[in-house]
Amino acid sequence: MITAPQLRAARSLLGIDQRRLAELSGLSVPTI
Repeated sequence: MITAPQLRAARSLLGIDQRRLAELSGLSVPTI
């Protein structure tokens, strides 16, 4: 399981926000 801090760090490294991650993963923003 990925923790919230790990996910934030990964998003930071990739330079994407929650909305873009949701689009790329096929999940909704609240799920992210």
